[in-house]
Amino acid sequence: MPELSPEAEGKWKQLCRLLISYNDFKHASSVAHFYLNGDFDVDREEWDGGDYYERRVTGEAMNSAMIVSYARPFSGNDKAVKEKIPDLPGRYLRLLDENELRVHKNILSSRNKRVAHSDSEAWEMMPYQLEMAEGRKRVVPVCNDTLRPLPKEDIRTLVSICGTFMNAIVDERKELETQLDVYFPEMLVAESENG
Repeated sequence: MPELSPEAEGKWKQLCRLLISYNDFKHASSVAHFYLNGDFDVDREEWDGGDYYERRVTGEAMNSAMIVSYARPFSGNDKAVKEKIPDLPGRYLRLLDENELRVHKNILSSRNKRVAHSDSEAWEMMPYQLEMAEGRKRVVPVCNDTLRPLPKEDIRTLVSICGTFMNAIVDERKELETQLDVYFPEMLVAESENG
């Protein structure tokens, strides 16, 4: 592989970000599809017995996975790395309409305040003392449900945004691959005996 010029090195890093981001959006979209096609949207105020708890926890886990995967391309990656791969360029956000941009901002906020971190403002934790029989007291936490999944309409929008970003990445990737053609190391693939 020839040595990269400074210009080619920048394009190489951008291509790497595109490849990484494509997989992040693909994962977020795949998890969102599973969530939307499953029975994970439980009424949190009603205990219906059965598999309620399993469905609730699975839905919360899927919500966390789709939010984290979606947010990765915008999350200030590689901060401590000398050879930093840049984040996905901000120009991708210009592809979104007003509602999609609102959902995008909500997802990033959810990632930063509820999913990847335990932000005290998001929790609004208030310990109360509960007086019980025979003069016993117990402290109980009252707080926001920070694990509540995104509304289904926002999840549908997330899927649409992922598709928009993935299509744009494919287009930009093709252009960069053409420009960087001479720099790619070659890999030989052995043909199987069965053709």
